[in-house]
Amino acid sequence: MSGIDPAKQPAEPPDALPPRSESQFLAEQAQLAREAIARTWSEVKNDVSRLADPRKLTRKHPWSALGMAAAAGFAAAWLSVPTKEDQAIRRLARIERAMNPRPDHSIFRGLGSEALKILRPAIISALTAGLTSMTSDSKCQDESPADDTPASDPGDAS
Repeated sequence: MSGIDPAKQPAEPPDALPPRSESQFLAEQAQLAREAIARTWSEVKNDVSRLADPRKLTRKHPWSALGMAAAAGFAAAWLSVPTKEDQAIRRLARIERAMNPRPDHSIFRGLGSEALKILRPAIISALTAGLTSMTSDSKCQDESPADDTPASDPGDAS
């Protein structure tokens, strides 16, 4: 018998995993990557907090710590306190807003304004016609002769 004896064949390695689909493999790899990132992030935070511990630095280098604190204070003041120019610009902007208020853009005000624009010719025409008729009526009354004589009765035969 030539060939390999099946009894002497090595069995599958004990670490061998059952066959997986590609999506299962990718999901496992993603989970392993998340865990590795979380582990690395926690190690970095611990290292930074240990190295940047202000109490430890102050005990070891008090004058350097004092200088850094003073520089940080000046930087914070420089960033947070506006300059005279910034203050003047803000003041001018407030004055300009007070002199030129923003128009009110409410929907009802806009609709009312547009309706008035549309109806304006009709309103002006109606007012003009009314004034003209009033004027013409008053002219007709002024031109009619005043008859002071009493009207005679048609049945009167005098």
